[in-house]
Amino acid sequence: MDSFDWQDAVTQALRRYHDLGALGDSPLAQLLAARAEREKITEPQLQAFADGLAVQRLLRRARVALHRREPELADLLHRHYEERISMSELQESLGLSRSALYSQRQKAIEAL
Repeated sequence: MDSFDWQDAVTQALRRYHDLGALGDSPLAQLLAARAEREKITEPQLQAFADGLAVQRLLRRARVALHRREPELADLLHRHYEERISMSELQESLGLSRSALYSQRQKAIEAL
């Protein structure tokens, strides 16, 4: 891989956060290989699931680290991707315009 788009890989992984099989097959999982954190599963059909768990843990740790620096951005990622709160619901609860909310989400992903 000549050039790896981290932002795109993180965005894809966050979108697949609750689908461990798809998360385990994501570009981020493939790049990181997450082998050190990988569950010891011998059945090939479960390997993507195990890799998905490892990437999910990695994303959670990155969000926790982000929370120390930028708690509002980390909370936005947590609420949208982990709690599955829609952007329209977040827009309403946070009182932000659509463009401001999407801008904040983009800033949070970049900071992750």
